[in-house]
Amino acid sequence: MVSPGPIPLNPCDYLYFTHHELQLKKSQPGNIAFMVFDVAGDIDAEKLIRALAGVFQLHPALLAGLKISLTKGRPYWKVQAVDATASEAAARKACRRVDLRNERDAPAAFLRLIEVHLGEAWPLSAGPKMRIDHALMPGGTSRFAILWPHLFTDAEGAQWFLTQLSRQLAENSPDQADDYPEGLTGDQRPIDVLDGYGLSHRVSLFRRGLGLQKQHGGLKVKQVLDGAAKPGNVCRLIHREWGGDALLKIQQNAKKWTPPGPALYARFLGACVFRALHRIYQREGVETEAYLMPLPLSVLAMSQEGDVQRERPLLGNYLVSPVLCATREIVEDRAALASELSRQLIEYRRSRAHLMQWAMVWMAAKMRSGVYRWVLKRPMGFEKLASGFSYYGEISDPLRLLGGFKVTNLWGSGPMPVPPGWNPVFSRFADKLNLGLTYCSPTVSDELARSYAGAIEEEILAS
Repeated sequence: MVSPGPIPLNPCDYLYFTHHELQLKKSQPGNIAFMVFDVAGDIDAEKLIRALAGVFQLHPALLAGLKISLTKGRPYWKVQAVDATASEAAARKACRRVDLRNERDAPAAFLRLIEVHLGEAWPLSAGPKMRIDHALMPGGTSRFAILWPHLFTDAEGAQWFLTQLSRQLAENSPDQADDYPEGLTGDQRPIDVLDGYGLSHRVSLFRRGLGLQKQHGGLKVKQVLDGAAKPGNVCRLIHREWGGDALLKIQQNAKKWTPPGPALYARFLGACVFRALHRIYQREGVETEAYLMPLPLSVLAMSQEGDVQRERPLLGNYLVSPVLCATREIVEDRAALASELSRQLIEYRRSRAHLMQWAMVWMAAKMRSGVYRWVLKRPMGFEKLASGFSYYGEISDPLRLLGGFKVTNLWGSGPMPVPPGWNPVFSRFADKLNLGLTYCSPTVSDELARSYAGAIEEEILAS
């Protein structure tokens, strides 16, 4: 069990926290992430609440409030002791159940439900940090969504949360859950990614990292939108999934057009998104020299042996993000585009740019919260991005059962502020590939977002 006490936000969490606060001040959707999963059965509501209460007792950081240190001026989670009564009360607060069995289009109704919840106020000063929507669906199945502030954890951490929930449902007793599965550490041991690096080496990495901010500075890039957020923006969702013959076709295309090597599917899907963006820009009559797009990666997975620990806590974001670039000329040549993206990622890892980026957020995390917000208000490169983009796979202990029922799919996404205003997130689950596209409406129109999703699908399934 985790003892009470403060848990500092790691450097990546601190960046997300500051960015989240700035988005809210601009009346844009906050950085709330979500993950949707389908279950081939209906889990009893009381049983789910008891299981969630067990997870809260095992991970009391889920009930912690975010505080700002008066002396250092930096955020931390204030973890307090959690007894059975408090954890059950929090679980009842976190669980929301709705019956969609009589809806004409139940999947669409569920997406609209998530959209509403993404726009709700999310107080960071108190828990719980995970909320669960549980919908009864036609055919005796269930659809769930977990929602959380992105600053609390990343997609990998969210999957570990679901693994813990599955274990609780299987054991049916919070008292029995007193350990962590392999690959997950206690929450009070945030990983120091730069462990073993002295101060001078960290400062050197930081200085070299500043050069990464300038690598695309000479390009004249334009947004497909006017770049200004319209009042009243809300987050809207589009979901696509592919399995069977469609997934086989995607796998064949990835191997056909993408050079072999690590992150093959991420590189292939990234190339398809670039080509889809090019088509949207052409349709809208917007010319740009190049398209820029981030690719969030796990710094733990990228680091070489000995750089960092392999196990991670449930809470915390351990992400770095190379900014991929595709020029207008190269994006029309599939083979050349795939080779160029491969070259960029190879160079990113060869130069240990992931450690440079982590050194930059480590240095920034030394700032007081108010100073950090002031710094992020300055142009930081976000305004040059043509789109968000992510791809993630499954953890080492993937979710397969929940409450004795088979989990048939899992996917997720999160809002991207304006600019660029939309964020395609691919995720792999068992024999399915999913796309969750979020977009800021009305800045991004429904018709434009559908066109973008359609262009992406055509690219990944192209013959």
